[in-house]
Amino acid sequence: MPESVEVEGFVFKGNTVYGDQELLIIAAPYLQGPQTISDLQELTQKITDFYANAGYTATLATLSEQENSKVTPKKAIITILITEGKIKTIDIKGAERLEGYVRDRLPKLNTIVNEDEILEDIRLLQADRLIEMISASLVPSAYRNQLSLDVEVKPAKQRSLAFILDNDRSPSVGTFQRSVEFTDRNLLGFGDNLNLRYGNTDGSDSVQFFYSIPVNSENGTFVFKYFYGSSEVVEEPFDIIDISAVADLAEVSFRQPIFRKARPDSVEEFALNLTFGHETSSFTLLGIPFPVSRGSDEFGRTKTSVLRFSQEWLKQSSENIFFARSQFNFGLPILGATINATGPDSRFFALRVQGFWARKLLENWTFALRSELQLADRSLVPSEQFVLGGFSSVRGYRQNSLLGDNGWLGSVELGIPLYSGSVGNLSLAPFFEVGTVWDNAPQFIPTPSTLASTGLGLRFQAKNCLSARLDWGIPLINVPENRSSLQESGIHFSIQCDVF
Repeated sequence: MPESVEVEGFVFKGNTVYGDQELLIIAAPYLQGPQTISDLQELTQKITDFYANAGYTATLATLSEQENSKVTPKKAIITILITEGKIKTIDIKGAERLEGYVRDRLPKLNTIVNEDEILEDIRLLQADRLIEMISASLVPSAYRNQLSLDVEVKPAKQRSLAFILDNDRSPSVGTFQRSVEFTDRNLLGFGDNLNLRYGNTDGSDSVQFFYSIPVNSENGTFVFKYFYGSSEVVEEPFDIIDISAVADLAEVSFRQPIFRKARPDSVEEFALNLTFGHETSSFTLLGIPFPVSRGSDEFGRTKTSVLRFSQEWLKQSSENIFFARSQFNFGLPILGATINATGPDSRFFALRVQGFWARKLLENWTFALRSELQLADRSLVPSEQFVLGGFSSVRGYRQNSLLGDNGWLGSVELGIPLYSGSVGNLSLAPFFEVGTVWDNAPQFIPTPSTLASTGLGLRFQAKNCLSARLDWGIPLINVPENRSSLQESGIHFSIQCDVF
């Protein structure tokens, strides 16, 4: 090749990521005047840098010796060879039964190496509940311009068995609940999750089965859920009339993330979820079927078939967590669902919106906001109503103090570290909560229809298996209650011990 040429054009070979037109934009200045070999090598470096800046760090642009040996000083056509580095092998160590799950979420063999995309895949895996730690490196292989992706994985704890004591149930069936929960987060080696839970109080028993299995590398997941519960009223003076209830719920869901992004300081996801559920409940009074709850038929039975479509957005970093969710609930008159001439039944539409934001403050303090809203187009059966009162809504009141077709809840909580050491972590959690409900049927409007409370909580997380919470809520709006239990006195607690 002559030391100086007048370039008439460029030919690119081997390029698949970028087309000729994109590369010609970079090469355009070298079509003006004579160009030395040094000038053309400068161009190949610019093209290499162009690829590298886009994450293609293993791609190299060079002057093709064979093609360019035939060029003449005038009207030269210069050939530039683009060698796009590819992944030849993927070596995964330490993953054990998770190897297939991890491999599905990494670039495929013979994929053109893009370091940015590989880093994002690794960050997404690091955020996965199945993985405690993961690292990766690109190393040269025995093949020219081909690399090996070496991955080290430390799986998270796969199985757990927990015993839980709390007072989060309604006083009508006994507030003190004993539960045992078993979880296997990788049951068959596909990243599938099995959860079994049994709980009871003095007046109730419940069993829950939950199974989810991912069906694609973007964490699209099928979920199967079944719940069965039986209860009887043990609260005086209603215990003497022998009110009993049985309920079962079967649900199938599909959840698909549409957008997933992992940056060095945050992980973001937007997902869609479609759920279909069928629920049956029945009541008896003195052993005789009786319509105790509104919307039930003459035999005390209520059946609902509900299609739920939800959208979720989560953005999480070391300093912030933001979660937003909207859900459209469609009650369908199918599979024997209850249909009444008047009053609530299986036919309805309701919108539910939830939001949560938490931020880490100075000295490891935390600040959290939570809000929920439900709007319905008509009167609802109790299982679909908005609930206030208890640990999960307005603390300081009995569980399920108020129910309404529509409702709103707001909560603010501060986390103040008190102790962090070899024993564990202890924090103080002052809070304020307020909520209101209203019905679409005026005769069902509760009085009062608003609850508000403030109070203090304690959170303890031991280094071993133990975790505990204790909340004391002070009601700011009086509601007639028996005050015969800790819960009705504003005390909510939970103790959990993870055996393994």
